Amino acid sequence: MPMKTKPVKQSASGRKHQKEKRKNIFLNFFGVLALIIPLTWAALGIYKYEEESTNEKKNYEASLPGIEKLIDSNKVCMATDAFMNGHEQIVVPNQEGNFYACSEPCISTLQLSEAERYAIDPVSNNRISKAKAFICLHPDRSGKVCYFETKENHLAFIKIHKNER
Repeated sequence: MPMKTKPVKQSASGRKHQKEKRKNIFLNFFGVLALIIPLTWAALGIYKYEEESTNEKKNYEASLPGIEKLIDSNKVCMATDAFMNGHEQIVVPNQEGNFYACSEPCISTLQLSEAERYAIDPVSNNRISKAKAFICLHPDRSGKVCYFETKENHLAFIKIHKNER
């Protein structure tokens, strides 16, 4: 038969040590919790922000016309060569024709810089006035546009880039 042992009573200092140990465990637990909660909150915020940015980019790209479609010149900022998502731009009249800009700095750029009023046709490599050009969206769907001297050049460009979509 096994021998029974008497329970040993803890001394006052042992109980005090045990109490101090529990207090330290409690403080450490809540200290770690105090770090985990804000970090989790921040990580979720970053994830949500990235998800919204991705959705906005997808929605923007879906709203863009295909490269087959010619874009009205008044929907393009000709200083930045950017499609302005269907919004009409400010007319910048010039002896070469009407140019379009999205802001005062872009208006100044078009008025002061002859180089900004011209583009290179990607098919013929001819220098052409943006005011008289046929315009379509660039195949990379970044919002940039391409200028063409003729509709035929635009159609040739489509044939070259039709597999990039």
